[in-house]
Amino acid sequence: MEEAFATLPELSSNQRVQFTRKPDLTYADFANHIARACPELGQVLPQSPGSGTEVPVVAHLYDDPLVAPGAHAFHNLYSIVHFPQSHRTAVFWLIQHEY
Repeated sequence: MEEAFATLPELSSNQRVQFTRKPDLTYADFANHIARACPELGQVLPQSPGSGTEVPVVAHLYDDPLVAPGAHAFHNLYSIVHFPQSHRTAVFWLIQHEY
């Protein structure tokens, strides 16, 4: 996970966002978390970059920094969707804003 995180300088160098590791998610849980923002992603991702038969491992990092008085941004880094057989990784940074 640290290697994938380091490849995204906007994440690793952003001092306002300090991610905390949450419990790992099942792939079904990950697909449910992102369904509102990307409904098709949960269905197509296992086919590519995965092999279509492997069960991905999904790490989850989270932060909710204050961006204005009384307003937060909710950062979910669904990192790292790792496909154990194909040895591929996908990273998804979902940001939701409170108004």
